[in-house]
Amino acid sequence: MRWQAYHTPHSLDEALALLSDYAGAAQIVAGGTDLILDFQQGNHAPPQALVDVTTIRGLDQIIEEDGWIIVGAAVTHTVIEAHPLIRRYGAALAESCSVVGGPQVRNVATIGGNVAHALPAADGTIGLLALGAEVQVCTWNGIAVECTWQPLLSIFVGPGMNSLAPNQMIGAFRFPVQEPHTGSAFDRIMRPQGVALPILGVAAQVTLDAAGARAVAAAIAVGPGQADSISRAGKRSDPAGRAQLG
Repeated sequence: MRWQAYHTPHSLDEALALLSDYAGAAQIVAGGTDLILDFQQGNHAPPQALVDVTTIRGLDQIIEEDGWIIVGAAVTHTVIEAHPLIRRYGAALAESCSVVGGPQVRNVATIGGNVAHALPAADGTIGLLALGAEVQVCTWNGIAVECTWQPLLSIFVGPGMNSLAPNQMIGAFRFPVQEPHTGSAFDRIMRPQGVALPILGVAAQVTLDAAGARAVAAAIAVGPGQADSISRAGKRSDPAGRAQLG
């Protein structure tokens, strides 16, 4: 067995208290599509314990609240791809999640794991960035959980590394409800002759004026192909970069 304990907490308080108690020797798991491969490929030493967050209420929800679309960290790519709120207000995210792996992977892989894995090629991350997304970072202070919203880019410190401490986890993501005359999209630039790995993943959001004649605001997010991303990341041994994978 690669780990000694497997926990299924039912609240953020319980999950973060466990992570804090293990002091870096535990890792979060949700879909496990990145994490288990990392163990098998030797990119990470197996942790002492895994903390499964899929049983925490609310982490698997998508809601509209106060002008934001909020996506729980444990929402799967399949759910994001088909959800009416995402398709209406964040097409770039729906489209980016629709090309992650195959159907089996998308059915279990989570958006939180996609982001926390911190690979530049992460399609879901690229979609979120184009939408101006923020990340909710939840911290255990020894008594209770404190959650704060911050810019999504702020949690990345390098390829395959995030800034989350052992007493922190991602709770959710949010992006603004789109203004009128605004749309977004995602696409991959592929190699010729049907090679599966892309050269680039590109997401964009554009707002037009009332007449639809010119762009008044635009955001573009670009990430390298998966092969290049993996080679840049290498073996991610930094404790901050291996805390929260799913």
